[in-house]
Amino acid sequence: MSSALIVPLSSSSKLPYCMKAKGGRFATVAVNWRVIIGVSLASVVVVFYYLLMTAEPEFRGLMKWDGKVNGVFYRRESPPNSRFSVLLLHGQSFSSQTWDDLGTLKFLRSKNYDAVAIDLPGFGNSKDFDSIPNTRKKRFDLLATIIGKLKIERPVIVSPSMSGSYSLPYIFDGGDGRNLRGFVPVAPVGTGDYTKEDYESIHFPTLIVLGENDQTIGKSSLRNLAKIPGCEIHMIKGAGHACYMNNPEEFHQSLDKFLSKVFSVNSEKPKTVVLA
Repeated sequence: MSSALIVPLSSSSKLPYCMKAKGGRFATVAVNWRVIIGVSLASVVVVFYYLLMTAEPEFRGLMKWDGKVNGVFYRRESPPNSRFSVLLLHGQSFSSQTWDDLGTLKFLRSKNYDAVAIDLPGFGNSKDFDSIPNTRKKRFDLLATIIGKLKIERPVIVSPSMSGSYSLPYIFDGGDGRNLRGFVPVAPVGTGDYTKEDYESIHFPTLIVLGENDQTIGKSSLRNLAKIPGCEIHMIKGAGHACYMNNPEEFHQSLDKFLSKVFSVNSEKPKTVVLA
């Protein structure tokens, strides 16, 4: 019968020892637990930092409004360090879901932009919003409040069709609208409410998008918007009023090209976006 011999460590020993059988004899192996613990902690920190930096935050939900949760619904997808924010509005028959379905939110995130799409009051998941703004002043105030609540700094606004009744007052009726980073009107309504001088006063990059077959709002809005100094015009061939839906790939490519130009002109350090 073999017997086990337990050898106590010296109280003065700085390193713990493990007993290990080797060739019929015992050998001592020194283990520095402080080093092991230190390396383990460092590994945990590195893994945590990597997961944090490669995470792809996304949010779907209502923002609080006047202390209530039945406010404006929004969708947001943002990389850890985005170039800047792109705010996507929508037309009469659509909602923020449209941009999800077309893959626009994920496309913009993949290009390193903070992509935000909202349901305007009375539409989509914002249909229970308490008060639908019915004047230019109220629509200006609402869009300004949304941008403030979402902590969006100088966004590029993409504004199709009906949403022009929000984006144009925001731009022309004072406030931060004059400091937009860029504007992408897609056959918006309401362009006839402003003068030639109003359009000539715009000094941020503008990409006008319309469908070749949009013979109503598309053509009339183009006549007005074309007065914006230095504006670019992209016509999607064979497309109608909702041209971005007829050819999402071409729309995405033209938008990406425009946003890249905006970024190069307004080059700044990428920022981390904290989702609300």
